Amino acid sequence: IFGSISGGHINPAVTFGLLLAQKVGPLRALLYVIAQIIGAIVAPAVLMAIMGLNADTMGGYNALSGPDDSKIARGFVTEMVLTMILMLAVFATIDP
Repeated sequence: IFGSISGGHINPAVTFGLLLAQKVGPLRALLYVIAQIIGAIVAPAVLMAIMGLNADTMGGYNALSGPDDSKIARGFVTEMVLTMILMLAVFATIDP
C-alpha cells in the first residue's frame, strides 16, 4: 500500500537488508531508520494514552517468558527467524 510513497520500509531490518542489497542509498536508509525508531517510540505511547493503559499492569506471554537460563537465546533466535521470514517476503515482492 505504501510502497510507492516510502518504498515499504516497515522496520529497520527491512531498511538494512535493502541497504545491503543496494536497493536504497545510505543517507535515505539512515533517515528511514531514524523515522522508524521515532515511530516505534511514539506510537505505543499514543496508543497507551488513548486507551488509558499502564505499562505496569500490561503483561502477556512472549518468547522471553519462562525459564531464565535461555531467555536471551530464545529471544535472539525468535527475532532472527521472524526477520528472515519478513525479509524473504519483502525481497519476493519488490521489483527486480
